[in-house]
Amino acid sequence: MDTLTSEELIIIDPNDISVTYTEKPFCLNITIAKNNTYENILAIPAFPLSDEYSFIHLYERSEVGGLGKLIGILENIEKLSQDSCSALKLLLKKISHIPLITKVVNILDEYHYFHWYVETDRGTVDFFMGSPRKHITPFNQYSLLIKDLKGDMYHIADLKTLDKKSQELVNLVY
Repeated sequence: MDTLTSEELIIIDPNDISVTYTEKPFCLNITIAKNNTYENILAIPAFPLSDEYSFIHLYERSEVGGLGKLIGILENIEKLSQDSCSALKLLLKKISHIPLITKVVNILDEYHYFHWYVETDRGTVDFFMGSPRKHITPFNQYSLLIKDLKGDMYHIADLKTLDKKSQELVNLVY
């Protein structure tokens, strides 16, 4: 069995980090140890989500907009400065209020805009999305964040748990 090295798992000291919230959805800027600055990063809570402020993973964005390299993990964001903690909590609060897609009924290509018909944990919705490259952000291998043309967000927590037809429809556009 392989063991983790310090290069693979980086725990960030809350005294060494400054977090700034940006107006771009689900993005933060961070500075670690006053000299390493990362812009437009992603922050994702680890599971279980019931402990929403512990073990927050911070990632660089990849060139295509999804998860890039892991910057590090914050064990407890409440140990950050008040401003940094507030910025990170605001981001995490937004993530937790996104409708969860439970079924994809249909996706139509309407002149290079994708018209989604979905069922969510809050009811039936239809929305338009542009280029998947710009509008779908993967969180891990099976979790997706989808942004429609109005700026509303939708979440697929685990693509594998959707029914087969839903998975096939998502795979056609993504």
